[in-house]
Amino acid sequence: MMQNMGGFIGGLGYLSISLGFIKSILEVLLYISAIIVSFKAVQALNIYIKKNSR
Repeated sequence: MMQNMGGFIGGLGYLSISLGFIKSILEVLLYISAIIVSFKAVQALNIYIKKNSR
């Protein structure tokens, strides 16, 4: 019985570690996509300003 409990607790620990890992990867992807979106927005604004300043 005790051996099964140890395996269960180990499985939970592994699950929480892997979930934390997945969460950090998703956070990094979110930051990268936010940076790309803001960069595209700045480029679009620059094009818009250049068109209007002519």
